[in-house]
Amino acid sequence: MGRKIKAAAAHSAPVFMHKAATIKKAIGLIDDAGSQDIELLVFPETYIPGYPYFIECYPPIKQVTALAQYAEQSVTVKTDLKEVQSACARNKISIVLGVSERVADGYTLFNSQVFIAAD
Repeated sequence: MGRKIKAAAAHSAPVFMHKAATIKKAIGLIDDAGSQDIELLVFPETYIPGYPYFIECYPPIKQVTALAQYAEQSVTVKTDLKEVQSACARNKISIVLGVSERVADGYTLFNSQVFIAAD
């Protein structure tokens, strides 16, 4: 029989369009999960910085400002998630984190799932 792990889903809303505040919130959830001996914590799609529901509602020309803000608040994985990686290591917890990923030094965006191991 295989090894059992304790897993949880983070039923949590992001701080919409605020990358730094949502990262801080995610770290708090990771710390809380670590105190409960959870080994795998899964976050929602585009948890950071939140899902851009506005793109379904308005013509592209009317949402330029919102799209620019969304791009600015999106995650550059190699630089923006260092504190999250530290929280995972500190708590010995692996996570799956939904983000809007921005290409470094660019504005191309992807809805990505980031896997961060406990180590």
